Amino acid sequence: MHHVNKGPSPENLKAISTKYTPGWVNFYKFKIGKKPTDRKWQEFLDPLKDIFGECCGYCEGYCDGEVDHLKPKKRFPEEVYNWDNWVYSCHVCNNKKGEKWSSLGFLDPCSGDTFCDTPYCFEYELDTGVIKPNPKLNRRNRKSAQKTIDSLKLNRSNNLKSRIHHICLLESLVRSSKTGDEWAIGKLAEWSLPKAQYFSLTMYFREVNNI
Repeated sequence: MHHVNKGPSPENLKAISTKYTPGWVNFYKFKIGKKPTDRKWQEFLDPLKDIFGECCGYCEGYCDGEVDHLKPKKRFPEEVYNWDNWVYSCHVCNNKKGEKWSSLGFLDPCSGDTFCDTPYCFEYELDTGVIKPNPKLNRRNRKSAQKTIDSLKLNRSNNLKSRIHHICLLESLVRSSKTGDEWAIGKLAEWSLPKAQYFSLTMYFREVNNI
């Protein structure tokens, strides 16, 4: 998961929410009126793209992304224009997630909640690229993390290949940086910035290897 701090809601969003949210609530909660056709959240795609560093909030890969509603529009119509409910997502993750929801919900990459002793809700098998819940999570959040992995299929084959490739590059950078290679040292620092692709994987790799 690509953990980011989205910051405060854009000033012009309040007026949009006031105008369009009632239509979603009336249709999906009270069965009143016609199905909403507005898609004003698309106007905020570029700010989200910048905040997430062009990385999917779920699989962390670079992408030409979309605005995903963490809490699905049909189930939570009152959250349709809530800034805190938006995640920059690749099309595949957005499509896999769809309208899925459960009593446990999904882990939010923008949440400020502290789930465990580290800021990461997931850990990785560095030899396979498999993502799995951090065992330091409490029981409920561990189940929620697993539900997130399963529903979004975060261990699909192309994700595993991309993570393994990234891990191999990290190993190469570490070897080169130990010889004083300034380019490798700079690249490793660049990949350790919050907006970088596979940021959480990089930080987990560094933590495990005491780098």
